[in-house]
Amino acid sequence: MAIVGVLANAVSASTGGNIVGFTATLTHHFGPSSIWGHPALQSYSVDDDDQSGTSVGVSQFVDANGTHNVNVIGQFASKRTSITYQIVAVRGGSGSALCITEFFG
Repeated sequence: MAIVGVLANAVSASTGGNIVGFTATLTHHFGPSSIWGHPALQSYSVDDDDQSGTSVGVSQFVDANGTHNVNVIGQFASKRTSITYQIVAVRGGSGSALCITEFFG
């Protein structure tokens, strides 16, 4: 299989120094496709708190069988019609990620 297309967008999250967490999502929509979807953490910072954190992954995908909620680092699959990436910042953390969906043909 060869890569025939790529879709990439940035997503970021920051707690603004608050103790509570913040979650942001980004969804790529497309026709039924064979994909490799994976996020790449680009930046990360903490707010004087060793408990701060930021994580990024795939939180959902849609195929002919419906919507599937997941918690994985990446998704390689066929016949997908969307993939949702999620970034979570907690306890004073912040970060940004590049969400990459590669299409195979």
